[in-house]
Amino acid sequence: MENTPWRVNYTYVLITLRDPSQLRTCPADGKSFTSSAKVPVTSMAKRTNAVFAINGDFCAAFAGNKANSYILREGTVYRDSVEPDLDVLLVDEDGDFHVLPAGQDLASIDKTQFNGKKIVNGFQFGPALIIDGEKVADEILVDKNHSPAYAQPGEKAQRMCICQVGKLQYMVVYCRWGMNLPTFRDLVASIADVQNAYILDGGLSAQLVLLCRKVNNIPGKHADNPRPVTDIIYFASAWFKE
Repeated sequence: MENTPWRVNYTYVLITLRDPSQLRTCPADGKSFTSSAKVPVTSMAKRTNAVFAINGDFCAAFAGNKANSYILREGTVYRDSVEPDLDVLLVDEDGDFHVLPAGQDLASIDKTQFNGKKIVNGFQFGPALIIDGEKVADEILVDKNHSPAYAQPGEKAQRMCICQVGKLQYMVVYCRWGMNLPTFRDLVASIADVQNAYILDGGLSAQLVLLCRKVNNIPGKHADNPRPVTDIIYFASAWFKE
């Protein structure tokens, strides 16, 4: 949709789950989150029978970036090192989001549990836009020592974020060109009462897939040939059993 005062096309999706196990992750090769394999989100959505899927945090290293980023997926730690300047998003066994902000000793923190609850999925891309209901300050969001340089924090770009808005209630927000991180944060905060919001990989990696069909098509060569990515976050039907 296009809406004043944003003057940019954006899409948001609200998701309510019956059980936290419906929020899941999957790697491109179906086996390891450290694999260099890459396929479009639609391919992984079909394989997992996802109701709704989005790209993840592009966990495999590329061009020297993210080689040390933390990876915990479906209860298994695949990479135990961390990028000290990047926020970490943790999702616990109850489906609740927790942000570990950069600037603390992330390497020494036990990221497999939070307040006694098991962590099921852990991501490191970011930055966080909203933490515990409070907006992250502009100067932090645009600081290239805190936000990934490849996320172009101060520039207008295509964005993707995932949020928790309530108990087993989530929101995904996507914008198609035209927002820096502070503006995108304000857009996200204007849509719902967000508890935590976290940036995922953007640009042409940003893909919304509903019932195995990509719905954020962009005119041009990538409309029918979306960029391959390393991983997805997806939501499964309460009735679907693997």
